[in-house]
Amino acid sequence: KNPDHLFNLRKKPEESLRDYIKRFKEEKANIVGCDDQIASFAFKKGLPAEYDLYRELTITPSQTQAEVFATAERYALWDDDRIAAKKSTEQEDRPA
Repeated sequence: KNPDHLFNLRKKPEESLRDYIKRFKEEKANIVGCDDQIASFAFKKGLPAEYDLYRELTITPSQTQAEVFATAERYALWDDDRIAAKKSTEQEDRPA
């Protein structure tokens, strides 16, 4: 695979941010000599434009790949919490 493959990766609607990060990193690991700047750009392009993380990565574009993934992991914590809260609310709304 070549680095262009990373631009085909998109966060799936039902996929958590954490799972997208993991899938992206796994795909990148299969590409020998992949430039970090290209990978960081491809990662951002795979996010929905309405995501706060997309906005954050656009506002601070000169981050290293390590910084991009560190920022993404922080947003993943929020995403995990949001998903857990939604599941909790759905369970509370169900009749016993």
